[in-house]
Amino acid sequence: QSWGGILGYEFLRSAADATEDEGCQSLIISNTPTSVHQVEADAARMVEELGGESRADIAQAFSLAHECRLAQRPQRLIDAYAHAGSLWRGTSAIKSWALQEGAIKIKTPTLVVRGQHDFVTEASQEGWKEACSRVRYKCVPDASHHTLLEAPSDYLEMVDSFLAEYD
Repeated sequence: QSWGGILGYEFLRSAADATEDEGCQSLIISNTPTSVHQVEADAARMVEELGGESRADIAQAFSLAHECRLAQRPQRLIDAYAHAGSLWRGTSAIKSWALQEGAIKIKTPTLVVRGQHDFVTEASQEGWKEACSRVRYKCVPDASHHTLLEAPSDYLEMVDSFLAEYD
């Protein structure tokens, strides 16, 4: 999920560079951009569109609109954000990452997921078709960045269906 999808992709890409067989039956890239620079630009645009009186008001509005749309945050999400400290979206750890032009396409069947209101926009995921030779896109209606927590039944049904095909 999120930048964990980047880690999964990079692992498979490095395996594809080394061998014909990537050793993985399928990959799910959930709420993951192909360029941190682009997702940060998209998020900045969304923040500006929200407006607000203070930085805290803007951060709260952004979070409710684009990170998790649930009225009551799940405790595991609250705990995860508390553990992350001051990171807002966590991209400072990977701020220069983007798909490499001309990189070997991974052959692993790949499901790319995002929420309709995610700050990881459709445009910021388009590049996965250049990186993955067998890619399928899914957008979960009325969800944002924490799609699995916001629409667990829809999300798990989509994942189960995809895994039934390839795993």
